[in-house]
Amino acid sequence: MASATLRQPSFFPAFDGPSTPPRKEVRDVSRAQYRKLREGGLLTDRAHLVLTAIAHYYYVHQDWPTPEETCQWMVKTGKLQTANINVVAPRISQELVNGRLDRKTGQRVGGGVCELLPRRTCTVTGGDAHPVRIREAGSVLDRFGYQR
Repeated sequence: MASATLRQPSFFPAFDGPSTPPRKEVRDVSRAQYRKLREGGLLTDRAHLVLTAIAHYYYVHQDWPTPEETCQWMVKTGKLQTANINVVAPRISQELVNGRLDRKTGQRVGGGVCELLPRRTCTVTGGDAHPVRIREAGSVLDRFGYQR
C-alpha cells in the first residue's frame, strides 16, 4: 500500500516563502541582463565568452574563480585551445569590471558587470589573486557611477 504525504494548509501564507526559489529568479534576471548587454554592444564576443565561463565555473564549483582559474576552466571545457591568461585577464579588468575606454569621448563604456572580491590563494598558480564575482541584480551600481 502506497503512503501519501498529507500537507496541511498554512495559516500564514505570507511566511511560506516565495513560490519560486530566489536562485531561479536571479537566473532569469541575469539572462535578461546578458541579453541587454549583448544587444547594446557593451560586451564583445570574447568578453561574453569569459562572462559565461565565470558563470559556468560558479555553477559547478559554487566558488568564484580567479582569472587564472577561469582561463584553465575555459581550456578544460573547450572554449580556449591553450591556456593564455592574456586572453582572459584584460576582458575581466577592462570590460567586465571597469569598462572600456571610449577613445572619442574619453568616457568609460560598460563595466560594472563583475566585481573583484578580496584576495585569496589561487588553486592554479598558488599565488594571491582576486576572485571575480558577477554582480547580482539589484546591486547598488549607482553609488559607483554605473548606469543601469
